Amino acid sequence: GINPQIAHLRRGVDILVATPGRLLDLAGQGHLNLAAIEFLVFDEADRMLDLGFSGEINKILELLPTERRTML
Repeated sequence: GINPQIAHLRRGVDILVATPGRLLDLAGQGHLNLAAIEFLVFDEADRMLDLGFSGEINKILELLPTERRTML
């Protein structure tokens, strides 16, 4: 469920693993600020693009600082 995830985020996290939809949901609700992200890893990015997640990927990238390291 989302409530335990929100509780963990409030305590602070160093590493966050999430689906694109959940990441956008948490950010959209104000529970997650992606402005300080230093590293972004898209696991199986080619598969996500094949499945039509390009819109979600672009939305995530818009929330991130321009200076970061991105790995696919």
